[in-house]
Amino acid sequence: MRSGQGRIWTGRQALSHQLIDRIGGLKEATDRARELAGLPPDAKVVNIERPRGSLLSMLREGCR
Repeated sequence: MRSGQGRIWTGRQALSHQLIDRIGGLKEATDRARELAGLPPDAKVVNIERPRGSLLSMLREGCR
């Protein structure tokens, strides 16, 4: 596996450096994930939003 070496690459640069397999969007990524997982093409995908804020603020909220 190659590393991006802490750099920012465009999609085409990442592809040419073999950092990614192909260029696409969220639909292509979820379609490929279903395929790799052996799921049917119409399997439901659930998007789980990442909580915003710092770990410390989340811990503080949990203590209230």
